[in-house]
Amino acid sequence: KNGVGGITPDVNKAVESFTDAADLGHPTAPTSLGRVYAEGQLVAPDVPRALRWYEEGLRRADPWGGVNAATLILLDKIPGAGK
Repeated sequence: KNGVGGITPDVNKAVESFTDAADLGHPTAPTSLGRVYAEGQLVAPDVPRALRWYEEGLRRADPWGGVNAATLILLDKIPGAGK
């Protein structure tokens, strides 16, 4: 939210960079992108999209993708999941 040295962060560029990294196969980028959507860090919260990115992170062997996806489900953030 606050840029280094007082520089205003470019939110669109940040999301674009995370997405590009994920699309190019970076192993932990999907989980990072999931966190962006789950927590509404740079964009409006979108929990279903966050879950999809977390699942992709887990497929790439990033254990935090699985932990974060399970947390969303256990906290009832995904309607109908886990029931």
